[in-house]
Amino acid sequence: MNTVVERELELKLVLSPERSIPVPARLTYRTEDPYAVHITFHIGSDAPVHWTFARDLLVEGVFRPCGHGDVRIWPTKVEGRSVIPWR
Repeated sequence: MNTVVERELELKLVLSPERSIPVPARLTYRTEDPYAVHITFHIGSDAPVHWTFARDLLVEGVFRPCGHGDVRIWPTKVEGRSVIPWR
């Protein structure tokens, strides 16, 4: 039996230390692909943008900065809430 867990959320694309923009997205985890996390970005174009990356990257990003290249994740707090920014 395969399970799919999805969550609609608003991510912030960090362009520089002073500038970020909100991006609506859907985060998906599928038990049939247990080591991957899928993100669909809704950027206002005809077709959404899909990314897939290692689940361990998201888990590690909860505790410390991690990642290289296009996807980097780190823990922080915004208005007293723990969040995981990504770039």
